[in-house]
Amino acid sequence: MSQISDKQVPKRRVKTGRDRKQNQDEDVNKDGGPISNCEVISNSCGICNEIVKDDERAMECEICEVWFHIVCEKMPSVVYDYIVAVDQQISWYCTSCQKGCVKLHKSIKELRKQTGILSNKQTVLEEKVNVLAEVVVENQEASKATEARLGTLEAKAVNVEDKIDNNNEKHMIMENKLGNLEAKFAAWEEKLSPGADSNINYADVVKNEAVPALQSIMKEEIEQFKKNMEDKDKRQKEEYEQQVQELKDEEARKNNIIIYGVPESKEKNEAKRREDDRKFIMETIENKMEIEISQTSLTKLFRLGKIEPNEEKPRPLLVGFNLHSIKRDVLAQTKKLRDFVEYKDVHFNHDLTKTQREKVKTLVIEAKQQEANDKSGNFVYRVRGPPDKLVVKKIRKIN
Repeated sequence: MSQISDKQVPKRRVKTGRDRKQNQDEDVNKDGGPISNCEVISNSCGICNEIVKDDERAMECEICEVWFHIVCEKMPSVVYDYIVAVDQQISWYCTSCQKGCVKLHKSIKELRKQTGILSNKQTVLEEKVNVLAEVVVENQEASKATEARLGTLEAKAVNVEDKIDNNNEKHMIMENKLGNLEAKFAAWEEKLSPGADSNINYADVVKNEAVPALQSIMKEEIEQFKKNMEDKDKRQKEEYEQQVQELKDEEARKNNIIIYGVPESKEKNEAKRREDDRKFIMETIENKMEIEISQTSLTKLFRLGKIEPNEEKPRPLLVGFNLHSIKRDVLAQTKKLRDFVEYKDVHFNHDLTKTQREKVKTLVIEAKQQEANDKSGNFVYRVRGPPDKLVVKKIRKIN
């Protein structure tokens, strides 16, 4: 038996002599006359198969809807009286159905357990789907930016090819002009020929001296022009290839950071040293910066450079993430590390390409010059911004 609310339990069907006497004036039999206290209803006891009379103490099972004498069910009178008194507040099942209820409750309990497990799996899958969705969005944005930059480079390449075609066309024009010039000299040669009796043969002079000299000059100019065009084309192609390579390099490094000052493990085994570095990074990001990440968030983790004997300064640590947003959050939360003494020598930076590093050096020199020229003494000049948008910023000193 178990307690349930009034809304869950229909009005209980029990048989007592008391109930029949209270309703005697209202009940009639099939002939229209009153039903006597000893008249029976066509219900048999589920145990003894005897007809259950209205004046007998009996109950109907709420599951199988079969009547049972309380004596056959071995139910104490005090229990029966209590159930009748509270009526709808307690459910009652026969002995046979109670056994089935035990199995049913076990099945329900197992079902709830499996439902909980499936719910947890669903939550994990939803989180993975959300992460994948973020990856897809970031990759789409990155692809659009890359496509735009590649489009610019392709436009430049087309421009270079147009210039090459234009130079070739100019070269052909010059060769045509040279041919025309040679034809004119041939015509002059005929006109200047004075005849066999002349002491000076102008045609020979033009043919043997003027024409070869002019041809030599024109040939040198054409060769120099061709060389200049070839050198220019070569430089433009190299610049284009360098820009494409720079773009690929930036793409490969965009989710990376380089951390300086991270103590190196003393383990001799490289795998153990790398595992120690991983623990340090996870501890820093999860507990110190309070950024939620997983082991799969780290796609790269290694030290830069070889281990040098007697070198106390730790090698820089390169860390790569699967999402650019994680890198952005990590760099934004480095300020939280100021509260921890063990991070006083630890510094975070972008993983810059060679071109970007050279640009930083140039900007650092520029920043120092601007700071030296600022006579107010109220500002410092620092290089700031993402790798592709580095600039010198004027920052007011904090007193």
